[in-house]
Amino acid sequence: MFEERILRPMMAWAHLGMVDDGDGMRLIGQIKHLGPLAYMHTTFRPVSSKQCVEYGRNYDISIPRPIMEFLEISNGLRMFSNDISVSGVRQSYDRSDNVMLRMPYDLADPNRLERPAALPENHYIFAFYAWDGSRGVMRPDGSVYRATRGLGDTSLGCWDTFDHWLLSEFERVKAFFDLNGRPLADDAVIYGFQ
Repeated sequence: MFEERILRPMMAWAHLGMVDDGDGMRLIGQIKHLGPLAYMHTTFRPVSSKQCVEYGRNYDISIPRPIMEFLEISNGLRMFSNDISVSGVRQSYDRSDNVMLRMPYDLADPNRLERPAALPENHYIFAFYAWDGSRGVMRPDGSVYRATRGLGDTSLGCWDTFDHWLLSEFERVKAFFDLNGRPLADDAVIYGFQ
């Protein structure tokens, strides 16, 4: 699903410039009007299920199976100039630009280190929406919802599965950008507030 329905459409921005290390890390669609290190989309080197389990043990979190399966394809994801990001297994905390571009946001931060008190213990944060601070959250049954920053409102969207969330959010937000990486609407429209 990822290669065909997400990665291939992301390549529509590859004409703007691309970095591909051949091992899963791709910076797709350099958007120079935002800066020399800005890209429309970023995929990360996959991690193994063993790495996910070990990471979970180290941070006392249990990564849900659908998220683990995604991390085995792409260890996190940044879409639409970081408007939506899927966190991953962070393997380095080096803050240099070269390393920062190649590391996903850390799953431990929202699920352990900065876990909102209002989040039910068995719910798992896996994504972040930059404009409004809302989060993608997975329930124990694998269904997904988008909740406000404080998690008080979970009505921003609901999906049956992680794959359905990823595909529908990619398609929804894609409609708001041109092929030069410029938004066609303001953020309030992109994030469903107008």
